[in-house]
Amino acid sequence: MSRLLAQPFPLPDTPKLKAAYDDLYAAASGVATRIGRDPAVLPRPWDPPTCRDATLRQELWDWLDKVVDWFNTEYVWDHTGGAIIPACWPLHPHLVHEIASLADQRRRAGIDLTSNSLEEWHRYTVPDFTERLKQR
Repeated sequence: MSRLLAQPFPLPDTPKLKAAYDDLYAAASGVATRIGRDPAVLPRPWDPPTCRDATLRQELWDWLDKVVDWFNTEYVWDHTGGAIIPACWPLHPHLVHEIASLADQRRRAGIDLTSNSLEEWHRYTVPDFTERLKQR
């Protein structure tokens, strides 16, 4: 079989978004002097209001939109069951917050060296997210 069995998760690979994650990694690793800023004020892509730079915000929205498309394609098999993320998600702040966290946790699980985080994402994060999505 020559086609992929599943589509790869879209990584945040644009310049400002990648730099934001690099700075957070540097701060968490104890090399905060490299970033030259207080780690407490670093933008956190899982918390969109902290991304104040306009270019970073645009890159974040574009990435989240790709994640939504990926999630709806790869994880939603019953499009009538309420688990699909609606196309109007950017108009709903509660969904923006939820999707940013969902995306970041999946990103983090994908770069771990074992499958434990990905298993937790499948077992807890996805079902909890889709249940909240159905209720709102």
